[in-house]
Amino acid sequence: TVMHIIVVLTEDDRFAAGVVAEYYPKSQCGLLSYLLVQPEFRGPALGLVGKITPASSHIVDLSAQLRGVPHLKHYFCETNNPLGVLEINDNMPPRRRVVLFNRLGFSLVNFPYVQYPLADDQSSVDFLLLMVYQRDPSAPQTVVESKTMRLWLDEFALSTGVADGGDDFKKSLQWLDENPFIHITSLLDWLNPRI
Repeated sequence: TVMHIIVVLTEDDRFAAGVVAEYYPKSQCGLLSYLLVQPEFRGPALGLVGKITPASSHIVDLSAQLRGVPHLKHYFCETNNPLGVLEINDNMPPRRRVVLFNRLGFSLVNFPYVQYPLADDQSSVDFLLLMVYQRDPSAPQTVVESKTMRLWLDEFALSTGVADGGDDFKKSLQWLDENPFIHITSLLDWLNPRI
C-alpha cells in the first residue's frame, strides 16, 4: 500500500485542508481515507474541497502510472451511513456529508459493505457507506466487478495487520462471491427515499 498525504497551506503557512489517500497496487484501486478542511474554508460552494478531491484522485492515479498501470480502476471513499449514525455522534451530520460527497462526484457502491477492523482491539464496522469517485461524469461507472472489490478488500485487510475480520466481514465477502457485479447508485437516489 502506498500512502499519500496532501496538505494545503494558506499564503501565511496556516493549514487550510488535507487529504490522506492510499494506492493499493494489486487491485489497482485507491482510497480517500481522510478529508479535512478547516471551518473557514468550508461553505455552500465546493471551493477548496472541490479542488483537493480531484487532485487527490489524480495523485493516486499517478502512483498507479508509476507502477505501469494506465489508471486507477476505482477511487473509493467511506462515510458514515446516515441511517446508522446519529448526528450528535458525528462532527458533521451524516446526511449532509452524503450530499457533499455526491456534489464532489461520488456514487454509492451498493452492497453490504463491512469495513475490516483497523486494530486488534476493534471490531469490523457495518455502519459505513462505500462510495466510488466518478472521475468522468460524462461516462459514469455503473458497476464494480466483485472480484476487483474482493481483491481491494483483501489488500485493505492485509494493510491493517489484523488477523481476523470477524463474521460480519466474512458475510460481506460471501456476498461478493455470490454476485459478479456490484451496482453503483446515485447517492441522492439512495438517500432521498430513506430520509
